[in-house]
Amino acid sequence: MAYLEQCLEQEARTYNSQQLAQKLEQERQVNLSADRIRRILKKRALVGSGLDTRNGADKILSTKHSSKPT
Repeated sequence: MAYLEQCLEQEARTYNSQQLAQKLEQERQVNLSADRIRRILKKRALVGSGLDTRNGADKILSTKHSSKPT
């Protein structure tokens, strides 16, 4: 993904996710779907924006709790 991000920063043109998938396959022999690339880039953009500030504890809230009395 660092390769694709570098291409996006250095090249004057814009790419859609399908074009990025083709570029990655042709130049690096890595086969990812356009949808996968789109999700990865979106997630990486959110992590750097300060929106993802949750800690690990609140991500697994109530997965082991049951409403049934024991």
